[in-house]
Amino acid sequence: MIDIVPDKQKIIRNLQELEFDYSQGNISRETYTSQKNELNRLLETFETADRIKRLQGKGQVEKPLEYWTEKEEKKKKQEERELLLQRYISNPQPQSKASSITNSRWKTMLAIFLVVAFLVGTGFGALIMQSPSEPSGDSLVANESAFPVKNTTNLTKTNTTTTKTTTTKKNTTTPTTPTNTTG
Repeated sequence: MIDIVPDKQKIIRNLQELEFDYSQGNISRETYTSQKNELNRLLETFETADRIKRLQGKGQVEKPLEYWTEKEEKKKKQEERELLLQRYISNPQPQSKASSITNSRWKTMLAIFLVVAFLVGTGFGALIMQSPSEPSGDSLVANESAFPVKNTTNLTKTNTTTTKTTTTKKNTTTPTTPTNTTG
């Protein structure tokens, strides 16, 4: 029995080469048309023989060329995807015990540093708060603008007599002396 699959593939390759040559302008339209018709007749003959073999149960079911080309394209895309994943995406490595120990040490040291800084800062602040301040020689003077004068007039009417009472608040100025609170 003759195996027609390699011959069929050869005809398909010849058709593809013919299409390429025509698209490049290497052959004329008449030559292209005649060779394409001849190759298509041969291809139809092989396909008919293949169908007859399948109907008789003697041949294997052959997968079409598109199946193989799609399979090859999928394989190439998968390889490209894997290459990109390897190149640009790194898998995080699990941390070893040694690195986790050093991380916990750093965290502990940072916590100790913050506690010491807090204690030193509060101690320094308390020291400054307790230091005696210099007494100032200034006196405090209260003048009229601080305490404006209020005139209160009470008018009371009794049958025919009106009584008028006026109250005036007097401004006083008192010098203040600084007091030392340190003991």
